[in-house]
Amino acid sequence: MKYVLIALMSCLMACQTTQHQTPESSTFEFFDLKKFISEKSKTLDKIPNFKKIITINGESEEKEGPDMDLLDDLEIFSKLDINKSAWLNKYDYEEKTIPVKVRIYRANDPGMKVRVMKIYEDKSNAVTRLEIESQSETMIGSTQQFLSFQPDNGYSILKKDTDLKGKTSEAKVEVLFLK
Repeated sequence: MKYVLIALMSCLMACQTTQHQTPESSTFEFFDLKKFISEKSKTLDKIPNFKKIITINGESEEKEGPDMDLLDDLEIFSKLDINKSAWLNKYDYEEKTIPVKVRIYRANDPGMKVRVMKIYEDKSNAVTRLEIESQSETMIGSTQQFLSFQPDNGYSILKKDTDLKGKTSEAKVEVLFLK
């Protein structure tokens, strides 16, 4: 039994490799989010149909059709691009392989709006999923955003606002690429 556990642990450790990198120890490049979103938005005309669900504070509205302007939504993703050389020391980089490759950029500076960006890739290094968590504070409250983009399936944007009195509002946009 003891040898079975050792073999199992060895197998699990071999399946997951983690690399932590910081600008001081090694050079890494940021994922070019603007370029990725720009390329994906050019392919939207090849998708025959969309379904868009907008939910604001629990009230939902649904729309379906071939002609939807999604560029404003995708611009929200582009505005969260961290691909700036001045920010290299503001993020830690981690790479995991847990059947798929996951690149993780995590803010180490509390002033950075984008807190976490995860890029999931298949064996051919094609992006299969992108996740972004952002947070910002203003004089009137705070905002959190959770964004997810799957090139073959669609995307979602969840925005939570909290004012100084603690009142929260929530808005979510989900878009499905229908085939």
